Amino acid sequence: MTPIALSRDGEIARIDIGRKWAGERCRKLAEHGLLRRIDKGLFSITDDGIAYLDEELDASELDPVEDAD
Repeated sequence: MTPIALSRDGEIARIDIGRKWAGERCRKLAEHGLLRRIDKGLFSITDDGIAYLDEELDASELDPVEDAD
């Protein structure tokens, strides 16, 4: 999704995603090394996350990482 698609003023109908749900999903992705938590509520994508988006990584083979926080 692009920022305009998620914005309230976007040209595409807005998908209602709450902060709690988004936070839960980001934490789950961080648990498996696809995102890295920078600070409370702030995440960055990892090299594995990019590889997953590029369809170069099978996420079903990932194990939880030790330092997800």
